[in-house]
Amino acid sequence: ESDSPQEELQALTQLTYELEEYAHDLAALLNELQIRRAYIHAHSMGASIATLFINRYPERVEKAILTCSGVFEYDEKAFAAFHKFGSYVVKFRPQWLAKIPLVDRMFMARFLHRPIPTAERRAFLQDFLLADYDAALGTIFTSVSKAAAELMPQEFTKITVPTLLVSGEYDKIIPAEMGRQAAKLNQAVEYVMIPGTAHFPMLEDAPTYLQRVREFLSRVNG
Repeated sequence: ESDSPQEELQALTQLTYELEEYAHDLAALLNELQIRRAYIHAHSMGASIATLFINRYPERVEKAILTCSGVFEYDEKAFAAFHKFGSYVVKFRPQWLAKIPLVDRMFMARFLHRPIPTAERRAFLQDFLLADYDAALGTIFTSVSKAAAELMPQEFTKITVPTLLVSGEYDKIIPAEMGRQAAKLNQAVEYVMIPGTAHFPMLEDAPTYLQRVREFLSRVNG
């Protein structure tokens, strides 16, 4: 829901939605907040951004938790179809959609294996309806791209910060196997798959998720 200050629009036209630029944005945010070192906890596309961040600024990260992340192969036809469908979905977002009974349940069905509270489903739907068009479209083309498919395996091999990678067993967006393959690329990455969850394991099974996170954070760095 953020708005860009009008006097900065000219400078903003030079920015992109590339993953690496997001990583540098995070560094700028931490600088502004005067946070020297942090624990990074990120999800989905955010986890890809976090991976780039911890490789470019390892001295600023204590530990990292990447949820629903992984490596994938480039498929030109599949990616093109996803971009076409995604562009249509982002373009057609009438505000009255939120008033249709059970639409939040249908909207989240692809992302979940277990139910989550109604308020959380509605919040996800509202975020989707309010998202800036350029940002939403830019996110689609950046997160699912040939460049990302080629970049992420290299980035996982470079990780030196203690990292926990968490997958949901039934995740259709980023299947657990993609996370497992990513973790195999680097001994610094510990892998956990949470049974009976999909793309939001932290919401679908919060007790198990928190237990795994606490166990990871409690270990002394070797």
